[in-house]
Amino acid sequence: MHAQLGSNHSKKLNEREFTVSIDGWSNSCNDPIVAACIQHDGELYTVGSVDTSGEPHTGEYLANVTLDFI
Repeated sequence: MHAQLGSNHSKKLNEREFTVSIDGWSNSCNDPIVAACIQHDGELYTVGSVDTSGEPHTGEYLANVTLDFI
């Protein structure tokens, strides 16, 4: 996860506790999206997002998407 954030944000989060949130929704074009964010000390950082069009939203698939973010 740190590599995707950039060096400035990674330094803030290095060796600290933070919360990871993964959520899915449809964007304004009705494309299914899954995104990951982390929260630390009242700040929220977007880690990334994935267009999940054409993929079955099974527990196994979503677990793999989550692991890719981590």
